[in-house]
Amino acid sequence: MTAAPIVRLPQWEARLAEYLTAQRDAVFAWGRVDCVLFAAGAVLAMTGIDPAAAARGRYATAIGARRLMTRMGWADLPVMLAAHFGEIGPACAQRGDVVFDGRSLGVCAGRTACFLGEQEDYETGLIHLPLARWERAWRVPFPS
Repeated sequence: MTAAPIVRLPQWEARLAEYLTAQRDAVFAWGRVDCVLFAAGAVLAMTGIDPAAAARGRYATAIGARRLMTRMGWADLPVMLAAHFGEIGPACAQRGDVVFDGRSLGVCAGRTACFLGEQEDYETGLIHLPLARWERAWRVPFPS
C-alpha cells in the first residue's frame, strides 16, 4: 500500500494561521515542541498528514533526536526534508513551505518565517526571521 500524497487541503491558509496562533507562546522541548515537530505540525495542519508521525514520542534530548534521525537513515535535517518534499530556492518559498536557517526548521509566513525559539536563544515562542537568514527551503505541494 502506498502512502497518501502530501498536498495542501482546501482551507490550508486558515488551518496554518490557526496552528501558528496556537504555537505563538510554545516553549521548546526536545521530542515535544522542537523545530522538526513544529514544522511537521504546520504540514499536518495544512495537509492532514503528519510527516513526523514515526518520530513523535521517540526522543527527549538532542542526542536522542540525532540517534533517531540516524536510525531512520537521515544524515541531517535537509536530508530528512528531501525525503518528503521537493527543494526550492529560499526566495521561491511561499506561505506554508518549510525553510531551514542552517540550524533549525521553520515555516514560511510570507516575507519572514516562523521559527521556534530555543532555550539557548533565551527566547521562547515563535520568532520571525527574514528571508536573508534562510539557507534552504522545501515546497509543501499544492493540489494539482
